[in-house]
Amino acid sequence: MVVPAVSRPNRLKMINRVKEIKDSFEQTGFNSSTNGASDTGILTSGVAYNYVLEALENLNLNMPVQKIGTPFPLPSNVIMDFVKPLKALIVVEEGEPFIELRVRALVQESGLSIKIYGKQNGFVPLPYEFDVPTVIKAICKVLEMDVPMDYAEIERKAAEAAWLAPNRPPTFCAGCPHTATFYALKRATKGKAAFSGDIGCYGLGFLPPFNGVDLMLCMGGSIGMAAGLQYVIDKPTVAIIGDSTFFHSGLSPLASAVYNQSNLTLLILDNSATSMTGLQPHPGTGKLPGGRTGKRVPIEDVVRGMGVEHLKVVDQFMLDETIEAFKTAIEYPGVSVVICRQECVFVKKESLKESGGEFSIFEVDSEQCNGCFLCSKKLGCPAIIQEGNVTRILSEMCVGCGVCAQICPEDAILIKENV
Repeated sequence: MVVPAVSRPNRLKMINRVKEIKDSFEQTGFNSSTNGASDTGILTSGVAYNYVLEALENLNLNMPVQKIGTPFPLPSNVIMDFVKPLKALIVVEEGEPFIELRVRALVQESGLSIKIYGKQNGFVPLPYEFDVPTVIKAICKVLEMDVPMDYAEIERKAAEAAWLAPNRPPTFCAGCPHTATFYALKRATKGKAAFSGDIGCYGLGFLPPFNGVDLMLCMGGSIGMAAGLQYVIDKPTVAIIGDSTFFHSGLSPLASAVYNQSNLTLLILDNSATSMTGLQPHPGTGKLPGGRTGKRVPIEDVVRGMGVEHLKVVDQFMLDETIEAFKTAIEYPGVSVVICRQECVFVKKESLKESGGEFSIFEVDSEQCNGCFLCSKKLGCPAIIQEGNVTRILSEMCVGCGVCAQICPEDAILIKENV
C-alpha cells in the first residue's frame, strides 16, 4: 500500500535494493569486455555493440571493447577497471548520452586524465539510430584516420537519385472508411475548424488531400486538446478518436468535457477493430482474444451514460447523411458526438471470406468520364489512378465501398462485377 506511512520506509528499502542490484551487476556476464592492442578503447551498449565489432573488422583494428548490458544501475567498478589502462575512450551508444555522462563523471571523480569522445563533443552523432558507417566515421575521426570509403559521396549520390523513386506517401487502404470520414468532414467544415487527432490509422488524415488533423499527441489526447482549444480559438473544435482508443483512454477526457460543459464535437471512428496494430478486439467488438465471445459494450451506450445529449450514429459510406450529421453536430452548443460506424476493410474481407460472401467492385466509364479527377484528387484512394485524360479504378484493389461513385459529377463510376 503506497501511503506515506509505508512509502517512507520503502524508500530506504529501494535504495538498498538498488545497491544490491548494482553489486550483482558488477559480477554479471551481461557486461563483458575484450582486450586489444590499443590505448584507445570503445565503450558501447545495445545494438551499437554489433556495429562496433563490424566497424573494427572493416577497419582492421584491434581495440579493446567493453559492452555494457546493464546500464542502470551502472556497474562503475567494471567500467573503471576497463578504462584505467586507457588514454582515450570512445563511447558509442544510441539515443541520449546516458552512459557517456556517467562515465565522464566517474573518470573525473577518479582523477584520471582520459580523453573521452562521444556525443557530448560531437565525435558521435546525437540524433537517430546508428549503422556501421556511422561508427566507422566516428572511430576514424577520433584516430585521425582516413575513412576507407567516401560515405559522404555515397550519401550525396543517393540524395541525387532519390527523385527516381516514386513518391509513396502513406495513405489509407483502398476502401478504408476513414477516407469517407475525412472527405465528409472537409465538406462539412470547409476546413474552418480545429481538428485534434489521436493515435490510429486515422492519424493519416493530416495528409493531403484531407488536411484534417492539426494536432496529435497521445492516446486519448484528442478530446482533451479539443476541450482546451475551445476556450482560446474562435472556430469549432473537432476531436477525432478511434473505437479502440476511445475505450483505452478516451472515457476520462469525455467525462471531463461533459462535466465542464465544453463546446466540442467528438467523432468516434468505429471500424470494429484495433486496426493499426493488428486487428485486436476491444470491448466494443464483443470479441475476446482467441476467437472467444465476450460481453460487447456498445459505444453509444457509454456515450449516453456519460451525459452526452447530442449523439448520432452514421455509416460514413453514406456521404450525404454523414456530411449533414457533422454539420448539425458542430452547430450544437455543447458536447456532441458522431459515431462513424463502418468496418475496417480487413475485417470486412475476413468476414466475407468466412461467410463465402461477395462484394461489388467499381469501374470508370471512360466515355462518360470528363477528366475532372475529382475522385482521385479529393479522395486519395490508392485504387484510383489517373490514366491520360480519365481515371481508372484498379479492380484488384477496389473493395466496393462506392464512395467515389457518390462524388462523381458525371455518374461515370459504375458497379463492374461481383468478385
